[in-house]
Amino acid sequence: MWLAPSTTPCSTSRAVESRYRRRWGTAGYGGTIVRDGYAAYQHLDDATHAWCGAHLLRDLAGVRETDPGGQTWAEAMATTLLIAKKATEQAVTAGRATLTEQEIFEIRSYYAGALATGRAENPPDRNGDLSRAGKLVERFTNHRDMILRFVLDLAVPFTNNTAERALRPVKLQQKISATWRVLHGLAAFATVRSYLDTAAKHGKDALDVLKQRSRPAPGCHQPSQAEYVPSKICRADNSACSDRVRTSPIDTRMWVCGPCKTPASKMIRRVAVA
Repeated sequence: MWLAPSTTPCSTSRAVESRYRRRWGTAGYGGTIVRDGYAAYQHLDDATHAWCGAHLLRDLAGVRETDPGGQTWAEAMATTLLIAKKATEQAVTAGRATLTEQEIFEIRSYYAGALATGRAENPPDRNGDLSRAGKLVERFTNHRDMILRFVLDLAVPFTNNTAERALRPVKLQQKISATWRVLHGLAAFATVRSYLDTAAKHGKDALDVLKQRSRPAPGCHQPSQAEYVPSKICRADNSACSDRVRTSPIDTRMWVCGPCKTPASKMIRRVAVA
């Protein structure tokens, strides 16, 4: 099972897929996604990509700690990223839309200087292979635009920590229950938590929004307690289902009234990134 959380300042979504069928919740998104270096994100070619600064700082720290004297470029690059982060935060606080050309020029100069030092400290061996640190230098070289995206666009955050925090309730529940046994169980949990997180970002109380969602839509058939028996699988037609049937457990986990096909709750749209 795969869980792909995506967040914005006003919404949270957790997309769930089986191990062998990963579509991710950000497919088709045309904005900017802040992510780590996982290769599977490369197929999201409709979006603009930005590399998470926190992951980069950890990679640089790992290289520097193994050879403090021989990897001075890693410290210089980490300092450059932190200088850029501070500059963008100050610009946002001041209400500016962009950094000045001088600030951008200085950050790019520091970045280029750190790369030059990194290449000098990590030349390829006689077979042309690079060390771990050398491969990291190449990553910073090849993905410079992605890494410095937050410098040119102040709407792009430095890290994807909000999406990382969206994983915590799921991991905590997994720790308590030891495992997620079925896909639709995880999907139900993810949808409810996404709904509550989104409501909290809009200043809504969790209990209040749950009460609102539990009310059926106007005119919707009200089944008795005996009739309120969900189907265990999603069916193509409702002929053999009870009065209330479930739609796709991956996409919505909504209760839908069979006779009128009226949703009893709204589906949370998948909004990428952060």
